[in-house]
Amino acid sequence: MKKYFYIISLVCFTLHVMGQENGVTIVPINTFHSHPVPTDSLIIHKFAWDTTSWTLFVKDGQILALNIDHPNAREYVPADTLPLQVIEQLWNDEKIDYKKGNGILPVDDGYLIGIDQGEWGGRILWYSKDGKEKYKISDDQISDFIRKDGHIYAIEGLLHTYTSKGSFIELRKINSKWVSQLVTKLPFAPFGIAINSKNNFVIGTSNNIIEMRKDGHYTILCDKPVWNAFDDNYLDPKSLLIKNDILYAGMKKGVLRYDLRTKEERWLMRD
Repeated sequence: MKKYFYIISLVCFTLHVMGQENGVTIVPINTFHSHPVPTDSLIIHKFAWDTTSWTLFVKDGQILALNIDHPNAREYVPADTLPLQVIEQLWNDEKIDYKKGNGILPVDDGYLIGIDQGEWGGRILWYSKDGKEKYKISDDQISDFIRKDGHIYAIEGLLHTYTSKGSFIELRKINSKWVSQLVTKLPFAPFGIAINSKNNFVIGTSNNIIEMRKDGHYTILCDKPVWNAFDDNYLDPKSLLIKNDILYAGMKKGVLRYDLRTKEERWLMRD
Protein backbone atom coordinates (compact mmCIF):
# COMPACT_ATOMS: atom_id res chain seq x y z
CA MET A 1 0.00 0.00 0.00
CA LYS A 2 2.82 2.38 0.86
CA LYS A 3 4.38 1.70 -2.52
CA TYR A 4 1.20 2.68 -4.37
CA PHE A 5 0.80 5.77 -2.18
CA TYR A 6 4.35 6.80 -3.06
CA ILE A 7 3.73 6.37 -6.79
CA ILE A 8 0.50 8.37 -6.66
CA SER A 9 2.20 11.13 -4.66
CA LEU A 10 5.07 11.27 -7.17
CA VAL A 11 2.67 11.57 -10.10
CA CYS A 12 0.73 14.37 -8.38
CA PHE A 13 3.94 16.23 -7.61
CA THR A 14 5.12 15.89 -11.21
CA LEU A 15 1.84 17.27 -12.53
CA HIS A 16 2.07 20.17 -10.09
CA VAL A 17 5.50 21.28 -11.25
CA MET A 18 4.98 20.58 -14.96
CA GLY A 19 5.44 23.82 -16.81
CA GLN A 20 7.43 25.27 -13.91
CA GLU A 21 11.17 25.91 -13.99
CA ASN A 22 12.55 27.62 -10.88
CA GLY A 23 9.22 29.34 -10.40
CA VAL A 24 8.94 30.39 -14.06
CA THR A 25 5.71 29.27 -15.75
CA ILE A 26 6.11 27.96 -19.32
CA VAL A 27 2.98 26.58 -20.97
CA PRO A 28 2.29 25.25 -24.52
CA ILE A 29 -0.17 27.61 -26.21
CA ASN A 30 -2.27 24.66 -27.41
CA THR A 31 -3.20 23.93 -23.78
CA PHE A 32 -4.85 27.33 -23.36
CA HIS A 33 -8.66 27.50 -23.45
CA SER A 34 -10.34 29.48 -26.24
CA HIS A 35 -12.95 32.16 -25.44
CA PRO A 36 -14.61 35.08 -27.23
CA VAL A 37 -12.49 38.22 -27.11
CA PRO A 38 -13.54 40.16 -23.99
CA THR A 39 -15.42 43.42 -24.57
CA ASP A 40 -16.73 44.20 -21.07
CA SER A 41 -14.60 47.01 -19.60
CA LEU A 42 -14.89 45.61 -16.07
CA ILE A 43 -13.51 42.24 -17.15
CA ILE A 44 -10.70 43.85 -19.14
CA HIS A 45 -9.91 46.07 -16.15
CA LYS A 46 -9.58 42.96 -14.00
CA PHE A 47 -7.29 41.34 -16.58
CA ALA A 48 -5.13 44.49 -16.71
CA TRP A 49 -4.30 44.04 -13.03
CA ASP A 50 -3.59 40.32 -13.31
CA THR A 51 -0.26 39.00 -12.06
CA THR A 52 0.52 37.11 -15.28
CA SER A 53 1.88 38.67 -18.44
CA TRP A 54 2.48 36.24 -21.30
CA THR A 55 5.34 36.49 -23.75
CA LEU A 56 5.53 33.98 -26.61
CA PHE A 57 8.34 32.10 -28.28
CA VAL A 58 8.84 29.03 -30.47
CA LYS A 59 10.89 26.05 -29.36
CA ASP A 60 11.13 22.78 -31.30
CA GLY A 61 8.30 23.96 -33.55
CA GLN A 62 5.93 24.51 -30.62
CA ILE A 63 4.54 27.86 -29.47
CA LEU A 64 5.17 28.34 -25.77
CA ALA A 65 3.87 31.03 -23.43
CA LEU A 66 6.01 32.26 -20.58
CA ASN A 67 4.92 34.41 -17.64
CA ILE A 68 7.30 37.33 -18.08
CA ASP A 69 6.44 38.85 -14.67
CA HIS A 70 8.92 36.50 -12.99
CA PRO A 71 12.24 38.40 -12.51
CA ASN A 72 14.33 35.68 -14.21
CA ALA A 73 11.79 34.75 -16.88
CA ARG A 74 13.72 35.88 -19.95
CA GLU A 75 16.55 33.48 -19.14
CA TYR A 76 14.28 30.69 -20.38
CA VAL A 77 13.50 32.24 -23.77
CA PRO A 78 15.67 30.76 -26.54
CA ALA A 79 17.49 33.79 -27.84
CA ASP A 80 20.78 35.29 -28.86
CA THR A 81 22.90 36.14 -25.84
CA LEU A 82 25.94 38.31 -25.33
CA PRO A 83 29.31 36.84 -24.40
CA LEU A 84 30.57 37.69 -20.93
CA GLN A 85 33.32 39.95 -22.23
CA VAL A 86 30.68 42.16 -23.87
CA ILE A 87 28.30 42.15 -20.90
CA GLU A 88 31.16 43.27 -18.64
CA GLN A 89 31.59 46.40 -20.78
CA LEU A 90 27.95 47.50 -20.54
CA TRP A 91 26.96 50.27 -18.17
CA ASN A 92 24.95 49.05 -15.17
CA ASP A 93 21.63 50.39 -16.51
CA GLU A 94 22.32 48.78 -19.87
CA LYS A 95 22.88 45.40 -18.19
CA ILE A 96 19.42 45.73 -16.68
CA ASP A 97 17.55 47.22 -19.63
CA TYR A 98 18.72 45.39 -22.72
CA LYS A 99 16.09 42.89 -23.79
CA LYS A 100 17.47 39.42 -24.15
CA GLY A 101 16.71 38.05 -27.58
CA ASN A 102 14.63 40.72 -29.29
CA GLY A 103 17.05 43.44 -28.16
CA ILE A 104 20.21 41.67 -29.29
CA LEU A 105 21.25 40.97 -32.87
CA PRO A 106 24.57 39.29 -33.76
CA VAL A 107 26.12 40.79 -36.90
CA ASP A 108 29.26 40.00 -38.86
CA ASP A 109 31.49 42.32 -36.82
CA GLY A 110 29.88 42.13 -33.39
CA TYR A 111 26.50 42.84 -31.79
CA LEU A 112 23.70 45.35 -32.17
CA ILE A 113 22.10 46.00 -28.78
CA GLY A 114 18.80 47.80 -28.31
CA ILE A 115 18.18 49.65 -25.05
CA ASP A 116 14.66 50.84 -24.19
CA GLN A 117 14.18 52.81 -20.98
CA GLY A 118 10.68 54.08 -21.69
CA GLU A 119 10.19 57.77 -20.97
CA TRP A 120 13.88 58.01 -20.05
CA GLY A 121 14.94 57.28 -23.63
CA GLY A 122 16.85 54.57 -25.40
CA ARG A 123 19.63 53.86 -27.87
CA ILE A 124 21.14 51.32 -30.22
CA LEU A 125 24.71 50.30 -29.44
CA TRP A 126 27.34 48.45 -31.42
CA TYR A 127 29.89 46.30 -29.60
CA SER A 128 32.74 44.35 -31.15
CA LYS A 129 32.85 40.61 -30.55
CA ASP A 130 35.47 40.99 -27.82
CA GLY A 131 33.67 43.94 -26.23
CA LYS A 132 36.69 46.23 -26.52
CA GLU A 133 35.20 48.55 -29.15
CA LYS A 134 31.80 50.22 -29.04
CA TYR A 135 29.79 53.21 -30.21
CA LYS A 136 26.24 54.52 -30.13
CA ILE A 137 24.39 54.13 -33.41
CA SER A 138 21.28 56.16 -32.60
CA ASP A 139 18.78 57.15 -29.90
CA ASP A 140 16.11 54.73 -31.16
CA GLN A 141 14.13 52.80 -28.52
CA ILE A 142 14.12 49.29 -29.93
CA SER A 143 11.23 46.88 -29.44
CA ASP A 144 12.44 44.24 -31.88
CA PHE A 145 15.01 43.51 -34.61
CA ILE A 146 14.12 41.42 -37.65
CA ARG A 147 16.01 40.15 -40.70
CA LYS A 148 14.41 39.99 -44.14
CA ASP A 149 15.85 39.44 -47.62
CA GLY A 150 19.39 40.14 -46.45
CA HIS A 151 18.45 43.38 -44.68
CA ILE A 152 18.22 44.24 -40.99
CA TYR A 153 15.18 46.17 -39.79
CA ALA A 154 13.86 47.21 -36.40
CA ILE A 155 10.79 48.71 -34.80
CA GLU A 156 11.16 51.42 -32.21
CA GLY A 157 9.04 53.90 -30.32
CA LEU A 158 7.64 55.26 -27.08
CA LEU A 159 4.35 54.64 -25.28
CA HIS A 160 3.90 56.89 -22.27
CA THR A 161 0.61 58.15 -20.82
CA TYR A 162 -1.28 59.40 -23.89
CA THR A 163 1.77 59.56 -26.15
CA SER A 164 2.27 56.71 -28.60
CA LYS A 165 4.74 57.09 -31.45
CA GLY A 166 6.97 54.77 -33.40
CA SER A 167 9.13 54.17 -36.44
CA PHE A 168 10.23 51.39 -38.75
CA ILE A 169 13.97 51.67 -39.40
CA GLU A 170 16.73 49.90 -41.26
CA LEU A 171 20.20 49.24 -39.85
CA ARG A 172 22.90 49.49 -42.49
CA LYS A 173 26.66 49.68 -42.68
CA ILE A 174 28.05 52.80 -44.32
CA ASN A 175 31.83 53.26 -44.51
CA SER A 176 32.30 50.32 -42.13
CA LYS A 177 30.04 51.87 -39.50
CA TRP A 178 26.46 50.96 -38.57
CA VAL A 179 23.80 53.63 -39.03
CA SER A 180 20.05 53.81 -38.42
CA GLN A 181 17.89 54.99 -41.33
CA LEU A 182 14.20 55.81 -41.12
CA VAL A 183 12.00 53.82 -43.51
CA THR A 184 8.66 55.15 -42.33
CA LYS A 185 6.84 56.46 -39.30
CA LEU A 186 4.43 54.04 -37.63
CA PRO A 187 0.94 55.07 -36.51
CA PHE A 188 1.67 54.13 -32.88
CA ALA A 189 4.40 52.66 -30.67
CA PRO A 190 5.17 49.06 -31.73
CA PHE A 191 5.70 46.04 -29.50
CA GLY A 192 6.28 43.16 -31.95
CA ILE A 193 6.94 42.29 -35.58
CA ALA A 194 6.72 39.11 -37.69
CA ILE A 195 6.42 38.10 -41.36
CA ASN A 196 3.27 36.62 -42.94
CA SER A 197 2.81 34.22 -45.86
CA LYS A 198 2.83 37.15 -48.32
CA ASN A 199 6.34 38.01 -47.16
CA ASN A 200 5.08 41.27 -45.67
CA PHE A 201 5.72 42.57 -42.19
CA VAL A 202 2.94 42.40 -39.62
CA ILE A 203 3.45 44.82 -36.73
CA GLY A 204 1.57 45.01 -33.47
CA THR A 205 1.33 48.53 -32.08
CA SER A 206 -0.24 49.99 -28.96
CA ASN A 207 -3.48 50.69 -30.82
CA ASN A 208 -3.70 48.45 -33.89
CA ILE A 209 -2.20 45.68 -36.01
CA ILE A 210 -0.82 46.65 -39.41
CA GLU A 211 0.55 44.85 -42.46
CA MET A 212 3.45 46.64 -44.11
CA ARG A 213 5.54 46.21 -47.23
CA LYS A 214 9.28 46.84 -47.02
CA ASP A 215 8.81 50.23 -48.72
CA GLY A 216 6.84 51.40 -45.69
CA HIS A 217 3.31 51.39 -47.12
CA TYR A 218 0.92 49.74 -44.69
CA THR A 219 -2.72 48.79 -44.22
CA ILE A 220 -4.58 48.37 -40.93
CA LEU A 221 -5.57 44.77 -40.23
CA CYS A 222 -7.17 45.30 -36.83
CA ASP A 223 -8.07 48.67 -35.34
CA LYS A 224 -8.41 49.16 -31.57
CA PRO A 225 -7.69 45.57 -30.51
CA VAL A 226 -8.47 44.27 -27.04
CA TRP A 227 -5.30 45.88 -25.63
CA ASN A 228 -6.00 49.38 -27.10
CA ALA A 229 -3.64 51.72 -25.23
CA PHE A 230 -5.94 54.75 -25.17
CA ASP A 231 -8.50 52.83 -23.16
CA ASP A 232 -8.06 52.91 -19.39
CA ASN A 233 -7.48 49.16 -19.17
CA TYR A 234 -4.27 48.58 -21.11
CA LEU A 235 -3.25 44.92 -21.32
CA ASP A 236 0.37 45.77 -22.18
CA PRO A 237 1.21 43.29 -24.98
CA LYS A 238 4.79 42.04 -24.88
CA SER A 239 5.28 39.78 -27.90
CA LEU A 240 3.93 38.86 -31.30
CA LEU A 241 4.54 35.89 -33.57
CA ILE A 242 2.92 34.29 -36.61
CA LYS A 243 2.59 30.62 -37.46
CA ASN A 244 0.64 29.40 -40.50
CA ASP A 245 -0.84 32.92 -40.87
CA ILE A 246 -2.22 32.82 -37.35
CA LEU A 247 -1.05 35.77 -35.28
CA TYR A 248 -0.54 35.37 -31.54
CA ALA A 249 -0.02 38.34 -29.23
CA GLY A 250 0.84 37.73 -25.58
CA MET A 251 -0.19 40.19 -22.88
CA LYS A 252 -1.72 40.51 -19.42
CA LYS A 253 -3.82 37.46 -18.49
CA GLY A 254 -4.18 36.02 -22.00
CA VAL A 255 -3.17 35.72 -25.63
CA LEU A 256 -4.97 37.11 -28.67
CA ARG A 257 -5.28 34.61 -31.53
CA TYR A 258 -5.95 36.44 -34.80
CA ASP A 259 -6.42 34.64 -38.12
CA LEU A 260 -4.81 36.82 -40.79
CA ARG A 261 -6.91 35.18 -43.52
CA THR A 262 -10.39 35.22 -41.98
CA LYS A 263 -9.94 38.04 -39.40
CA GLU A 264 -11.39 35.76 -36.73
CA GLU A 265 -10.32 36.69 -33.21
CA ARG A 266 -10.19 34.45 -30.14
CA TRP A 267 -9.02 35.06 -26.60
CA LEU A 268 -6.81 32.32 -25.14
CA MET A 269 -6.42 31.85 -21.40
CA ARG A 270 -4.74 29.22 -19.31
CA ASP A 271 -7.77 28.92 -17.01
